[in-house]
Formats: sequence, structure tokens, C-alpha cells
Amino acid sequence: MVSVEKLRSLPYFEWASEDTLQTLSMVSENRQFEAGQEIFRRGDPADYLYVLTEGQVEIQFATETGNRRTVDLLGPGDLLVWSAVVEPHVSTSFGVAKTDCETVTVDAERLRQLLKEDSEFYQTLMSQLVKVVASRLTGARRQLAKIG
Repeated sequence: MVSVEKLRSLPYFEWASEDTLQTLSMVSENRQFEAGQEIFRRGDPADYLYVLTEGQVEIQFATETGNRRTVDLLGPGDLLVWSAVVEPHVSTSFGVAKTDCETVTVDAERLRQLLKEDSEFYQTLMSQLVKVVASRLTGARRQLAKIG
């Protein structure tokens, strides 16, 4: 369980109601990852939404040859596995801890249920997620431009 105060300090939840924060608190936990550890894999079910609170995570895509290419480097306050909220709820990239990391990890199924019950929370979080997706696409384009 993650404290309501810690959730309120995160950019994706700071605007949530007290009731929503209480519910999120019960379906969240702090998790640590060691440098080099794979946090999520492309094609795996997106069972958790992560908010990075410490450290750095590389977002990677696999090339046709199977090699991985880092397209973004995320730091504290960034969101990982946005596909936990967006169908088909499958990870679209790889996430590898570049340094030791800590995250607030939210159970995706319970989060999706909460989003169905709280339309204001849904609208605000989805607006935030659109910004995340746009940022990731920009990062991927920059990396592709370097390759070409």
C-alpha cells in the first residue's frame, strides 16, 4: 500500500479526489528494480501502471533484426506502461532500469475499474496519458531520425 500523501505528490494523481486517492492507495505498492533489470517486456500483458519515483528507465524497441534501440530515457515523475490503461492492455515496448529505480506500481485492473466509476478521474488521467504518448512518439521519431 502507498500512502495517500505520496500519491498526491505524483503528477498523475495530484488532482484526484480524496476518495479516489484512498482507493488508489489500496491498489498500489512501492517497488524497486536494480540497474539492468527488465521492468516490462513488449507483448506482455500490461498488468501494472508505474510511476517512476527514483532512478532512470530506458524505453526500448526491438528492430527487425532483434536488436533493441533505446528511444527514450525516463526519470522521476514519468509514467511507465501507459498501455495498462489503454486497450488492448499489452506492453508496446521494453522498459529496462538504467539505474536502481523505485516506482509506485498500480494494479491495472483495479485502476481501470476505478476509472469506470469516476468519470472526472478518467477524463483527467486520459488527458495526461495523451501527453505521455505524444512525448514517446516524439522521442521515437528523434531516434529514427538519427538512424536514417
